Amino acid sequence: MNSVELFFLDLGFSWTFSKLFPYLFSIVVGIILVLFYSKFFSSRLKNISRTYFLYRKKTVTLSLNFFLQFILILIPFSIYFAYSPIYKGDFSNNSVEILKSEDEKELVSGKFFVLSIPGCPHCFNTIDKMIKIKKRIPNIEIEYVVCSNDPETLRPYQDQIPNIKLLGDYINVRLAENSEMISRLASGRFPSFALVQKNKIFKWSNDNFGVCAVDYIESIFN
Repeated sequence: MNSVELFFLDLGFSWTFSKLFPYLFSIVVGIILVLFYSKFFSSRLKNISRTYFLYRKKTVTLSLNFFLQFILILIPFSIYFAYSPIYKGDFSNNSVEILKSEDEKELVSGKFFVLSIPGCPHCFNTIDKMIKIKKRIPNIEIEYVVCSNDPETLRPYQDQIPNIKLLGDYINVRLAENSEMISRLASGRFPSFALVQKNKIFKWSNDNFGVCAVDYIESIFN
């Protein structure tokens, strides 16, 4: 999330609102610009048309007015969109529900898991978001499960969570007990996210875990 979205998030708004509001606000700014133009500059454009266009004055004026209003509406939205593009999955909440079996016994009910692998930049990029979620919902239990047998592969994750003790014991980073099962659960796509509730596992791939999914997770633990 960018600094504008984080500002609204820190004010206590939902992830979806914080993501969506700046785009809507940019459209409102565009409409205000059009109203301002119509009030103060539209008449000047008519005078220019009368001066330089002797024929089809009305048609030219209307065309120029429409074009300029269209551009004015687009400018604020285009600037913000260039600053913060909307990517596929940004607003998604498409989880897959799986019946928990004995194979997934290491995934304890009531926890939220980030399924990851060593050296995965996209996995590392989730850490800031998980820290933000933990700060907003202190009682949520978050655990990174790394598909590896080498304890050294945990260090990059642990180094990026310097304040793990300040956030409680539940942003944990550990090795998978059954890497094959975790990889199968993630369908080989990392990072993936899993919420375990009793005998059910709700799983999201990275491109299906948008702001609506985060709001859903927070609502479960709130």
